[in-house]
Amino acid sequence: MFSRFYNILHNIKSHSKNAFRVYLFASILSIISGILCSIIVLFGFQDDKNIWKYFLLCFFLVFVALDLESIDFKIKNKFIRYMLISGIVIISGLFVYFNIIILMESSDIAVLKYCMLLLSICVLFVVFNLRFNFYSFYSFLKDLYFVFFVVLLLAILFGILFLSIDFLFNIPYDVFRLNLFCLIVVFTIAFIFFIGKVSLLNHYLMQPKEELEIIKNKNLNYIFLIFCVFAYCYISILFVYFLLLFIGVIDEQYSAIHLIIWFSFFGMVLFWLNKSFDTKYFGKLFLTSLFALNIIAFYSICIRIDEYGFTPSRYFVFISCLFLFVAIIFSLLLHFYLKILLYLFSFLCVISSFGSLSALNVSIDSQLNELKKLELTNDNLNRISNICYFLNDFIDDDRLKKCKDFIDSNRVVSNKIHYKAFDTVNVFDVKNFDVLINVQLYDGVFEAGDYKFTLHLDRFEVYKNGQMLLSIDHFYDTLINQIENNISEIELNHNGNKMRLYVYSIRYDTLEHFILSMSFDVLIKHNNIK
Repeated sequence: MFSRFYNILHNIKSHSKNAFRVYLFASILSIISGILCSIIVLFGFQDDKNIWKYFLLCFFLVFVALDLESIDFKIKNKFIRYMLISGIVIISGLFVYFNIIILMESSDIAVLKYCMLLLSICVLFVVFNLRFNFYSFYSFLKDLYFVFFVVLLLAILFGILFLSIDFLFNIPYDVFRLNLFCLIVVFTIAFIFFIGKVSLLNHYLMQPKEELEIIKNKNLNYIFLIFCVFAYCYISILFVYFLLLFIGVIDEQYSAIHLIIWFSFFGMVLFWLNKSFDTKYFGKLFLTSLFALNIIAFYSICIRIDEYGFTPSRYFVFISCLFLFVAIIFSLLLHFYLKILLYLFSFLCVISSFGSLSALNVSIDSQLNELKKLELTNDNLNRISNICYFLNDFIDDDRLKKCKDFIDSNRVVSNKIHYKAFDTVNVFDVKNFDVLINVQLYDGVFEAGDYKFTLHLDRFEVYKNGQMLLSIDHFYDTLINQIENNISEIELNHNGNKMRLYVYSIRYDTLEHFILSMSFDVLIKHNNIK
């Protein structure tokens, strides 16, 4: 036991030396980032959301430095080389900080743009250090998962430790911040260890192919076999679903396309690991099956795009299908292709986030064209309204004005859908009430424990354990007059049961007198129901 513990410490020491030898600038930047993030966690922002902004920025800068140091600069003077690297890192950091919104409360597409850029530079780091294709690919995944599980295990242990100390001694400091501080320290050490292990693959520390670790451990092969069984079971389930769908036994589920996409990426990684293990679990039959599934996914998304145009989610499904087609074809026809595919993946990550071919720009142009093709009829009102909400969130002011001019040409459409939000903090008077529930009523039904809320054909009902507590007809008229007068606290009564609503937001159709969605807190007082 002690010898194993000594070997772990010795490996950490030796791999840390390799990290500073090969990735000196990135290793120093990792330590500085770890120290700054630790200080921010302990003494910095009161708002935890701001902390994640700097975590992501530090992660981005470190990987930019790793990418640059992985490239063989033809500059003998180390001082000039590191000055060049530091200049590029600083410029990249300023670009990200000022041009990409990475606050957690920002819109999903802005966060996605940053994540795609981060994913691109992480993939480039893998590409720049790949040697002998699949052998070193396994080494990346093995070291990455080792670090991940070590940090995850320590996160659980630290959490139990600090929660116990807080329970026993009532410490006057935020337990979450203490736990996060310890995790940052551990992650910084583990990350240095990780890039030290990766440095063994780097061309600065050339090793013969025979000296690289090739998988011969039977236990690892057994673990890989479990993944293989899962993969074949999962792909069988997908084919059974599409067979039953084709013969009309079950109804269509649009999320099935996303299941194909994630499984295809997972399957490709397993196929590449299959080459690392030098096993025959995955062959051309498996790749052909993946190809058939992607044809189904590609056909489905093309039909959807033809009917409704591009949106960011449809764009990424479409581009993922294209990448998977190329990956499968390369895997079937070529032998040394992994670097090519990873370069392509990194390129697609960048163009899908920036420029005229980005997901957002393509989606805006597509939805504008869809809007111009739609006739201003009652049947198209909901779709026009949804397009306008999308454009209002993401389009610039000049193009938005043209869009509004088109919609305002018909007064019925412009006044059809209304949205009202109350940006207030409610102080609840819970006296004489039995329960407080937060309700998000988007699809007409919401369930919370024993309680069920339904809104159907302007009839609002509340149940507990299947028994009706409250039923209100003409619910639209009951609420909207007060909502339009900026009153968000509404009380309702039925058969001795009382309910008080604190409305946060409501979306309603003024033409059809129909409530589309509601978000509210509700206090309920009921009689004779357990």
